[in-house]
Amino acid sequence: MEVEQADCAKPDISKANAIAGFFHEWKAQRYAEDNLPKTAGLDKPSAVISAKSKVPGHTCTLKIGGESPDKGNYYVIANNQPNVYLVAKTDIDRITVKLDEVKAK
Repeated sequence: MEVEQADCAKPDISKANAIAGFFHEWKAQRYAEDNLPKTAGLDKPSAVISAKSKVPGHTCTLKIGGESPDKGNYYVIANNQPNVYLVAKTDIDRITVKLDEVKAK
């Protein structure tokens, strides 16, 4: 995995790889009934995650929106597709970390 550095921070590769590994277990819980970006909090996402493949031109961008009414899931959209998914809050919490949490010490 290649990690881009932000703000001249050197990442701890083992921590970055652990976060990347969490994606392996990701599964959407279900489709969101209401897929309007504003309702789902996707008009102003709380996080945007982009992954770039070693294959030229292959990327994936996930936008993380707001919490579902039951607070157990987050709204997620992939590659600006029309479907909005619900992903477990615990899965989102594992990958949305602050830069300080992955910096090399």
